Amino acid sequence: MESTQGAEQSTESSSTPLNPTNPGTPPDGQETEPANELLARVEFNEAQTSASEVEIAKAAWLQSVQEKLGDGVAEVAEPIVLKVPYSGRLCLSPEPADGLLGVVGLPGETSDSLELWTTVLKSTGYPFLNQAAEQALQNLQQQSDNDTLAANTLYQVTVEVEYDDQNCISREALLQSRTGASEEPNNSTAE
Repeated sequence: MESTQGAEQSTESSSTPLNPTNPGTPPDGQETEPANELLARVEFNEAQTSASEVEIAKAAWLQSVQEKLGDGVAEVAEPIVLKVPYSGRLCLSPEPADGLLGVVGLPGETSDSLELWTTVLKSTGYPFLNQAAEQALQNLQQQSDNDTLAANTLYQVTVEVEYDDQNCISREALLQSRTGASEEPNNSTAE
């Protein structure tokens, strides 16, 4: 029964980081599992990408803001544009779409601080890119002079994903490299 415990320990230690650009080295006997986990993290999710879903999300967001803050909330007409780089090496199919975040600046604990309440109104199609956009917005607010966003104000933030489809690795190539199933190895010149 010792071999069963070893296999269980190997499974537990095979978790990989959430960063889709660094899949990690697979443990012995599990060459395809980390590759499959990586692929699952960058899987397209069509939820909240259609125009009707976006309109429903906007209406729900506006209602929740009004319930929380009342009618005294200003709304900025022009959206803020936020560029989010995709530095991953894995090709995304389909390519990420522009996303849209709903943001409200809420007064923070101190008089000069501002907390952001963000909601994904339109998904890029990739949850990890939506999260990266929300984090980039938080970072922008923290790095600025607190003049970027005002308290009790609604903002819409257009998320533009900087994606380069010319410098990425296809899913098929990744799986072949992880399983050793490539028919023509790149470095085999010896006979």
